[in-house]
Amino acid sequence: MIKFLISIVLVLSPNAVFCNPKIVSMDTSLSEYPSCSNRFFVDGAWEYTLPDLHGNALKLLNALIKAGVVKMPKYRYKQFLDCYFKDPLHVKKKTLSILKNAISSIKVAKKVGKIRFIGDELCDRGSNDYYTLLVIKKLSQIGVNCEFVISNHGFEFIQGYENGTYTPIKLSTRYANSVASLSHLFSKKLISPGQINSIVNKCYKPKLKVLSYTPSKDQITIYTHAPAGLQQIKDLCVDFNVQYKDDTVKDLSKTIDKINNVFRENYIKNNLVHTIQKKLNAITWNRQYEGLERPENHKDYKINFVHGHDSGEQSSRNIYNLEFDNRLGKSIEHGSGKIRFLRARPN
Repeated sequence: MIKFLISIVLVLSPNAVFCNPKIVSMDTSLSEYPSCSNRFFVDGAWEYTLPDLHGNALKLLNALIKAGVVKMPKYRYKQFLDCYFKDPLHVKKKTLSILKNAISSIKVAKKVGKIRFIGDELCDRGSNDYYTLLVIKKLSQIGVNCEFVISNHGFEFIQGYENGTYTPIKLSTRYANSVASLSHLFSKKLISPGQINSIVNKCYKPKLKVLSYTPSKDQITIYTHAPAGLQQIKDLCVDFNVQYKDDTVKDLSKTIDKINNVFRENYIKNNLVHTIQKKLNAITWNRQYEGLERPENHKDYKINFVHGHDSGEQSSRNIYNLEFDNRLGKSIEHGSGKIRFLRARPN
């Protein structure tokens, strides 16, 4: 009876219950078909921000099924699992055919407002960026609204795309295995750079942001890959020739929109992201927390700050660290653990 009453409250008045962002944590095993946890989804307006993916397409798929966003047959998940862990030297056309058939079976389970990737979805320790890009492409095809916050690993992927080599410059192969495996598929003539470019151009680049936010009437939740505060946003405004305003939630939202617009029009569209690495360092590489300007109450509204990248800070009050205790999918040894993501609702 109590559970029934709670469910009625959730349906009739979700904002009364979940007015603030919340980190949801669920046990899962990447080697097993995940059981869906629909109770975390109240209506289609909610936004869900995934933790660092470590270039792991299997973690991505597992998380979305677990959270009730998508569904696929169990045997198709098993096929995807087998392909994911296959040695790149043994990947053949048949392997990729099975993988594509498995991905083609993915369907929307429940409408959501947005799935936000806070970073490291590509060019990281995972199996192969081709697999991740195929899942991203499928999500786009079935109408899942995705957004990507630029990260240190994501920057390396975009840089490799822009110089036409798909080879990381700052990261060693140990920390960029997924893009190295992608290049291996090129060398074996199993896929072409043109195929990857097409997915990147249609499904990834248009959704790539410097930073992101979820607005509501009296608060704003700001997302960056690395820990950052208001000063880092002010610095971006200087670098991108944007006026900084934060008197209201609307003002700060517009400021972030302008930064992302300059990023899109001047750099993404012209393949010049590789020229602004220094401008992006503070929000893609930073691991220092001391001195960050992250007020809980600012003027007449509240600010929440969400980041990944570094596990050294626990979530507290208005600070949410999605990378804390986030080892799931970081290596083969980390196949079981907690999948954590942040839920927030704009209004």
